[in-house]
Amino acid sequence: MSEHISPSQIGMWKRCPKLWSIVYLEGIKSPPAGAMHLGSSFHKAAEAQNLQKITTHTDLPVDELEDRYADAWKLVPESEIEWEGESPAKVYDDGGHLVRLFAQVSAPNVQPVAVEQRATIPTAGKSIVCVNDLGAAKDTVWAHQPQDKNPSADEARHTRPPRVRRPQRP
Repeated sequence: MSEHISPSQIGMWKRCPKLWSIVYLEGIKSPPAGAMHLGSSFHKAAEAQNLQKITTHTDLPVDELEDRYADAWKLVPESEIEWEGESPAKVYDDGGHLVRLFAQVSAPNVQPVAVEQRATIPTAGKSIVCVNDLGAAKDTVWAHQPQDKNPSADEARHTRPPRVRRPQRP
């Protein structure tokens, strides 16, 4: 068992303590769904974009972001994904669309100052570890996660990644 817990683990515990026990105590995990694989692969492309932009202040070319997405996609064999009746090719293409949308809409409007920043919160038992996907200028934190497992093409074109504003200091 891990030396820390995450907000995801806490959320799972709140939803279903038995499932949490199966996954985190017994180590039995179900294969990721296609949407999770898409999200993880997209996340790697966005992370590459943001890491390099901290110092260069320029966006990666779209084709390089697509390559980063494709490389991350290939890390997990399709046979290890639970496709839930979805076509792997369609899920992959949907992710490619999200990468291009990210490159056109989100990336040009963000100047990262921190990427994958870990924060550890000590507790009486195990520490809670949180990871912020992206800290950007103007006290904004971004999470690169699609909001809906199956957004329509129109919704995907008009959706920006969620952002959470940090509280202002007095």
